[in-house]
Amino acid sequence: MEFQSLNGGFEGYTKKVDAIISDQLMKTGEKILSASNQLAPIDTGMMVNTADVAQVNKHRGDVRYNTDYSLYVHEDLSMNHKNGGQAKFLETATIENSSFHLNQLASRLKGV
Repeated sequence: MEFQSLNGGFEGYTKKVDAIISDQLMKTGEKILSASNQLAPIDTGMMVNTADVAQVNKHRGDVRYNTDYSLYVHEDLSMNHKNGGQAKFLETATIENSSFHLNQLASRLKGV
């Protein structure tokens, strides 16, 4: 086997793997955002309504709440939320679902 054909095979494999990771990254982000929104305190709804998932690069995505006070609401464990919800909503959703999402990615990569 020539080096060029071997190299071409790796490039094709790498592109497939990158595409799967990129796709699963966004799917995972959307599911984590959905779970996080279920746990997030809601007063006016602005914080949840401004949340999004963004792909930073092919192997990294961000789940973000885009208000000035999101970090404060997320981190303040002493806050009493009159309409329910909790602090650490994004962190909790990420941790509670991490095994499931890693298994989803592993399952998809096995087919490559």
